Amino acid sequence: MFFTTKKTRPSSTTWPRLLLAFVMYSFVLSPFYCFADGVSADRFKLNGFLTLGAVKSGTKNLGYRRDISGDGVYDSDWSLKPDTRLGLQGSVEFTEKLNGTIQLIMKDRTQNGAEESVESAYFRYRLLPQVTARVGRIGFQLFMLSDYRDLGFAYLWARPPIEFYAPIAFDYFDGADISYSTPIGAGMLMATFFAGGSDAPLDYDDGNDKLRLNNILGFSGSWELEYWQARFTIVSVELDDDFDETLDIKPFTNALSIAAPLWADAASLSEQLRDTEGEVIYYSIGISYDKNPWFLQSEVMFLDSAHSVLKSYLSRYLSVGFRVRETTLYATIVKGNQTEARESIPELPVALISTFETLRQGLQSFYDYNYIDQKTASIGVRWDIRYDLALKTQWDRTWVDKSGGLLWHQRFGPSKDEIVDTYSINLNYIF
Repeated sequence: MFFTTKKTRPSSTTWPRLLLAFVMYSFVLSPFYCFADGVSADRFKLNGFLTLGAVKSGTKNLGYRRDISGDGVYDSDWSLKPDTRLGLQGSVEFTEKLNGTIQLIMKDRTQNGAEESVESAYFRYRLLPQVTARVGRIGFQLFMLSDYRDLGFAYLWARPPIEFYAPIAFDYFDGADISYSTPIGAGMLMATFFAGGSDAPLDYDDGNDKLRLNNILGFSGSWELEYWQARFTIVSVELDDDFDETLDIKPFTNALSIAAPLWADAASLSEQLRDTEGEVIYYSIGISYDKNPWFLQSEVMFLDSAHSVLKSYLSRYLSVGFRVRETTLYATIVKGNQTEARESIPELPVALISTFETLRQGLQSFYDYNYIDQKTASIGVRWDIRYDLALKTQWDRTWVDKSGGLLWHQRFGPSKDEIVDTYSINLNYIF
């Protein structure tokens, strides 16, 4: 989701957080119970990954960031912060049917405490040979790369396409899911239903906050057949009651209330900003083909929203790779944009310009700041040095509309159309 914030508020205690606390507590105690019962140490597994990534990007106004929860890199400086991450995953098998997994990922976030670093912490139980259920903190099944969004070794590029993956700041939800899998011909079909709540840290104007989602209900279906893989996802969410505070719209609505007796449009503009109710629905579909030497992958995502600031959003990309021994050459094109025109604040009558023009311009800048309209073309090379180590280099050229730069950290706000080059070199290791 793509939102902004200027305030920091303590998060409320809800059932998803209590559920996460219970799962974490159980994981801490599980080794003691298992060893006391004589469980073999080979039921415990620990593995992980490391990506050391350097990126050079940004302009004086637009700061590069991998997603909207990170800081910006300006003026074509080199930085290790956006793409570098360390992940550790531990799992334990309690019985033939019950196991547990916990994953911690250390990366650049505006809020980087223990709660944010735990991206998975769940118990999985096999109800039937084809049916499993999980409870705890679970990765969101929103994309083709949902299970390894941060695991750079697992995908071709230096990072997942920004316009597609960056607006969705949610890596996980706290709740439960149930999955059914069955072979169909030579392929395998899996269907997953999930429900819960989630939050995500955001970065805006040197502030930080969390956006919260309630009553998440979703379905994800995937199909795999030898060289082919396809996925479809639909998710319905409700924005938390404090959404207007997260957007920090109160100063605008207060000022518009004062202006309403004189400015005819002020009341409707204020009401439009306050209208934060209703659900947001996310749809995505993706397909990939991977048979040596060719690799192709494409995804399309649509975020359906009636909110005046959180406008409906469409993103799509196509990526093609060609392998030559241990080296893969690849190219990607991606575009992301709101499907409705940006909000245009009505001009003031001449007699009111001196009194309310600052308010009108500030409101226009607020809408422009929260708008996405950009496209990127990328080329890169991946070299698989050995089975557990890969080196990637990538060049991106991004065209950003002057009022469409929300995916960047904007130092001065909307100003002009810009073209930004991003250079990346990543070393990816799994262990």
